[in-house]
Amino acid sequence: MTENEAREVMERARDSGAPLPNIVEYSEALRIVSEILGRDYTDEQLHNWILCGKYPFLIPRYDWSGEIIKNYDYTSTYLDDIPVGWKIAFGEMMCEEIKQELVRCNYLDEFRIIQAKEKFGQARIYTNGEPVDCKVQQIIDKYSTLSENICVICGKPDVPITNNGWISPYCKKCFTTPNDWYKKEFPNEVDKWIRNHLEDWEEYDKEENNKMRDSYTVISWSKENGEQKTTYDISRTANKIRAKWRSEHGE
Repeated sequence: MTENEAREVMERARDSGAPLPNIVEYSEALRIVSEILGRDYTDEQLHNWILCGKYPFLIPRYDWSGEIIKNYDYTSTYLDDIPVGWKIAFGEMMCEEIKQELVRCNYLDEFRIIQAKEKFGQARIYTNGEPVDCKVQQIIDKYSTLSENICVICGKPDVPITNNGWISPYCKKCFTTPNDWYKKEFPNEVDKWIRNHLEDWEEYDKEENNKMRDSYTVISWSKENGEQKTTYDISRTANKIRAKWRSEHGE
């Protein structure tokens, strides 16, 4: 059994809707997993190992050599460098679109993510580039735009951008829930904290940019054509993210 075959077996075993593997192939897959991750591997490591099999560009690598980071144990991937809410809302959805485009361009094995992070309330993903006819950056720009209105904590879509010392999109519940440290250190201030944050959030929610956008525009310039504006329709992906949230939360 190859490593990729072992991944498929473990994914089927994890997916309640898939046919269960037989005991022989499952045992062999477990042996391979234990050799790669160690006998005491966590569910998160197993999940990331399966994920990196589908999307190899998620594996952390050294920038200059392109080699996998020494002693990499699948504890995290580049998806873990963006807020958890975005990872929940569109992480694997975005990776699947990127993969399909890279396969079309015959560039999957060469493509690398250099850095992933949050900046000014947006998902930012930097790469080593792509072939001229590839549209990976367009896919990344789409999800970066949509992330502006997806809660960084829980992944709820259509939320306002807040600025409470840090520019980030939050849903009402997450913005008005103090963390455990604050509740422990300032128990008498919790009610006041919640009231103040609720007032702030309601003001943010009155702004026009409190919903995911249906489109975004890129301005480019060339000597031959001067300034050019290109508008991209992203409403289909926005609705897909909304539908995912509704199916998981019943809202």
